[in-house]
Amino acid sequence: MSVGSGRGITEISGKPSTEGNLGENQPGSPTVIYLTIPLPKNPFFKKDSVTFQIAVPAKLYQFISSSFQKIQTIAEKPSFRKISIALIVVFLLLAAAKETAEWYFVRRVLDLRGVKELTRGFINEELDRAVTLGVVEYEFPNHVFIEDLKISSDEDFASQRMIFKANKIELLLRGLWKGQPSVRAIRVRNAQLSIDLEDKISGEILSYIHKINIPEIRLEDTTVTVYKGGKVLLENVKGIDFDIRKEDTKINVQISDSLFPIPGFRYVSGRFSTDIGSKNMNLEILFKNAKAESSGGLYSEFSQFFPKKGKISGRAVLESDGTNLKVEGKTEFSNVKGIVLQELPLQTEVWEWKDIDLEHEWTRDQKGDVFTEEHKVFSGEDKLTLLKSKNEKGLKSWDLSLTVQDLDDIRNFLPVSSDLKTLGGSLDLHWKGSETGSYGDWMKSEAKFSLQDFIWKDPYLDLEIKDAELGWNVSGVLEAKLKGKQFGLPWSANLKGKTGYRKGVKGDGTSYFPLQGEYNLELETDSIVLSNFFPLYSSVRQWIREDIHTRMEKLIPEINFTRTPIYKYFLENPTGSLKLTSKEVKWDLGLPSMGKLDVGLKFAPSQSRLDASIAGSGTAKLNSYFTYGTDNPYFGIDFETINLAWGVPSFSFCGGDLIPESLDSDGNIRFNGNNFLDIHDRMYVTIDKVKLSNTIWKGKGEFPVPVPPKFEMGFDYWNPGSPPKRNVYWKGGNVSATANSYIDSDSVKYFVTGNTYSLSSESNSAAPISAFAFKIKENGAGCIKE
Repeated sequence: MSVGSGRGITEISGKPSTEGNLGENQPGSPTVIYLTIPLPKNPFFKKDSVTFQIAVPAKLYQFISSSFQKIQTIAEKPSFRKISIALIVVFLLLAAAKETAEWYFVRRVLDLRGVKELTRGFINEELDRAVTLGVVEYEFPNHVFIEDLKISSDEDFASQRMIFKANKIELLLRGLWKGQPSVRAIRVRNAQLSIDLEDKISGEILSYIHKINIPEIRLEDTTVTVYKGGKVLLENVKGIDFDIRKEDTKINVQISDSLFPIPGFRYVSGRFSTDIGSKNMNLEILFKNAKAESSGGLYSEFSQFFPKKGKISGRAVLESDGTNLKVEGKTEFSNVKGIVLQELPLQTEVWEWKDIDLEHEWTRDQKGDVFTEEHKVFSGEDKLTLLKSKNEKGLKSWDLSLTVQDLDDIRNFLPVSSDLKTLGGSLDLHWKGSETGSYGDWMKSEAKFSLQDFIWKDPYLDLEIKDAELGWNVSGVLEAKLKGKQFGLPWSANLKGKTGYRKGVKGDGTSYFPLQGEYNLELETDSIVLSNFFPLYSSVRQWIREDIHTRMEKLIPEINFTRTPIYKYFLENPTGSLKLTSKEVKWDLGLPSMGKLDVGLKFAPSQSRLDASIAGSGTAKLNSYFTYGTDNPYFGIDFETINLAWGVPSFSFCGGDLIPESLDSDGNIRFNGNNFLDIHDRMYVTIDKVKLSNTIWKGKGEFPVPVPPKFEMGFDYWNPGSPPKRNVYWKGGNVSATANSYIDSDSVKYFVTGNTYSLSSESNSAAPISAFAFKIKENGAGCIKE
């Protein structure tokens, strides 16, 4: 058959033969439909039509074909035309009735302008906020729509910050036919709600709902933002539904964002109820896979952790009668990253938690300012429990327990560098603390701490603690024992003392708790290889250089050392001593031992004294005195070495390093200042009678003085000095020389004079056989003879 306007459709049942003849009909064989499309005359195609072949299932074709035939049969009956005309007439009558009813209710029953002014007046007077409304329209049978409602957070729109914004609000009416219309329900879709908890309006929202006396208010697909001052608690949380129902003085709110809690998708379901008359309040909420970016601020109000990324699931229950508050809940973190808000005494960078998974159970009971709260945190087999309370006097107490099976499992919780290669060990801690109310002895504590098989290995430190035990009783008596290895070498430590905390007040009015008490620590080790600590020394030196560079480039205000955290927390009050003993100390494994090392440090408030000595094939001693309780701390160091085994570069000369086998010196170092830049500018080093024995010079070219490869060199050293080396001499083999150093054209120059000696067999004394004299100019690349 053909179907209109030049298009031809031909159906063929059966399967075509190989010769192009039609095959016989076969059950289940497809039906081929030929679709012919006419083409207009054009220079590109000679044909006047194009034919397509489409194969469809036979049953489908038969069903559609029979359906169209039945419709065509019904449409050709005279009764069908009569019924169609009647339906059209009824439709037109209903449309006319609707328009008439809308005209009647708008003109006779409803005052749309009054609705608009009433809404604006209520918001202006009750909320004391600026408001704008768009068009107000009625729609049959019982709907009134308010468009473009905006409520400002201020008395005007200057800040451009809205409390509420909706494109369209639907009012469902009742009593229209009785001539007494009232609002039965309000429905709002795609609204934006922004609340500041420090704004008085946030505490009166329920009172406003009670005043407007509307049984049902429904907010669908709402975007919610909650602030607390300048802090964002919830940020653009989308798709939240609020179903608010009022019965007398009771208000019930259902909160949701999905009909089904599908795994892997966000889900929120909650219930809130309150009684305006009694101030009773109850909230229960279940949430799954909430984005930390949007809700992390709210979580940080109940803990010291601020989630930034990841997903949070859990539940929370809140009950209050206006006086007593009870909160409990459980939170699960999934691949969460965030920051710890707890301030640490010497913290310079933000403490981050990275990609963590944990469970957090918490409860809080509060009456006025008195509260008790408990936290339980689980991460695998590791567990932390904290019980915290505050009494009627405002004093707090804590009870903390922490068990960690393997420290490497909690690496992402710790503020450690990414350079840390190995971390391990098990930890068990139990600590109790309570505030006394006495500023001089603010906190009483007792603790037990054990650490087993601790390992810390990074590019700067290789430390093992095989076993550590610490005890701290309520009287403040402290005792600890540790043993392990440093860079593979055995060490042990014993700590005894009495500890406590004072209470201080910062300039901004906040409190801090400096350490006080007496601490005596003894350290022993078999050997100290100084080269093991070179990477750590280099890292500290680089950090100091960066600090100096920053201070030179930027105008950083100078802070007196006595106001820095390290002084306020740790140096202002404690007293005690530190003793370090090592059976040997050497520069490197391949070098000889310098001898036995003894170090003694005594410290008191605002000052300390350090004494050290090395006894071996040579000797060394050091005495130092530090005063840091003034606005300009002072440090003085005196030292002396006699035939001390050395073997590493000590001084530079002519662009190379001087490496002596032994060192003799007698000098001092003085410096003062509040920061590294001041110390750098005010450091003075004086070393008299420097003697470098059996010295090797490592540099480019030849050594300018004609001495053998191992020689003795001596001088006096001043830094700053112009020049720094004075009274220079060399001895080696049969050569002896001296030099007068001076500055010429910003370069150090040496006028060298010397003699070559020949040993006389008769007098057994050296006799000069030739003399020499020359000038050399020293620069960073080497020395040039002039």
